[in-house]
Amino acid sequence: MSYALAFAPDAKSQWLELDLRLQELALDEVEDMASHPSETSNVLTRDIAIDEAGVRHYLFLRLVIDRSRSTVTVIGLQYLSRPL
Repeated sequence: MSYALAFAPDAKSQWLELDLRLQELALDEVEDMASHPSETSNVLTRDIAIDEAGVRHYLFLRLVIDRSRSTVTVIGLQYLSRPL
């Protein structure tokens, strides 16, 4: 089943502030989460860490899957980076 993607206003503004590479990574993770939804919860969270050019980038995603409407809404997105 495919889902329509939506963003809560705060999550959208946080996503737009990301570098394009990180925006794409976030969308890939949302797609993966939506393709393997939990049967027991409509709220999913995931954290991602990638290392690039001496920096560790962290993304924290929180989304809601509404199976009856076939939508996935990103309700939270946080970004953090630390030098390696």
